[in-house]
Amino acid sequence: MRGFLALCLIGMLPLPAAAQLQPGQGQVTGRYGVWTNFTSLSVASRPVCGTFAMDRDPSGEMRSFSIKFYGGDTHLTIQVFKNSWRIPGETEVPFEYRIDSGERIFGTARGYGDKVEWLVDITTMQEWLRMFMFGNSLRLTFGNGNEPPMVLSLSGSAASMSALARCVQQVRATHRG
Repeated sequence: MRGFLALCLIGMLPLPAAAQLQPGQGQVTGRYGVWTNFTSLSVASRPVCGTFAMDRDPSGEMRSFSIKFYGGDTHLTIQVFKNSWRIPGETEVPFEYRIDSGERIFGTARGYGDKVEWLVDITTMQEWLRMFMFGNSLRLTFGNGNEPPMVLSLSGSAASMSALARCVQQVRATHRG
């Protein structure tokens, strides 16, 4: 299972220094509007580039939306976390998201405990990141269960996604497998 980056990261650390991290550790590399970029090492010691933003559900509980690239992968991993979730492993979770009034995008995530995740293929990554860069808000809903919609500001997303893309390029250039 991939390592979970604690959401209370502190400090600033450039990507090359990430190699000094221990598996499961991470460092903040930038804050852009509501988005926080980071580097880390997975529990399998693979370099990770990522960014996340958070919102509160109507009851006040925090949720996080993460975009991650694991060295050696050919996709981005999108993860949504909520501490109170207890999702049986490998549960299929249909979702829909929309940026501003754009096209509705449908998919199926996999649930694991306190998170759901899905993949975005690297071949479509540039277009996918571009959607985030020029939008104002993202609305995410899940097709089953009773989870209220997640609405995230995309304030700062252009700078965050640009930094994420640079990190991915660095990792891809230095990490094979």
